[in-house]
Amino acid sequence: MAPAGVPGCPDWLCDDAKAEWFRVVPILQGMAVVTLADLGVVAGYCQMWGKWAEVERVRAETPWPHGTPERRRIEATANECFKGMMAAGDKLGLSPSSRTGVKAEPKRDDTLDKYLRVS
Repeated sequence: MAPAGVPGCPDWLCDDAKAEWFRVVPILQGMAVVTLADLGVVAGYCQMWGKWAEVERVRAETPWPHGTPERRRIEATANECFKGMMAAGDKLGLSPSSRTGVKAEPKRDDTLDKYLRVS
């Protein structure tokens, strides 16, 4: 069993990440899903949130035209931060599907069925 308690906010988190920490940790406590063992995943989620917020601000404030190398780089960085944030958030139950255990249905490939049908 994981040790009871809530990890403290790491001082090395960026400002946006710290703000997210103090927003989300009480939510996680209310869901009874956070323990002392969860420092890494909570910190990782929050840091990715902070980096994503920073990149999104840069993207909004910088008028790089679409298709330029700078714009593509900032968009790729934003997407990677978002993916990391969502992956960690899912581990913590911070999405509706992760809280309910809903899994996406794999796309069905009917190719084999077509060959197996007898006319």
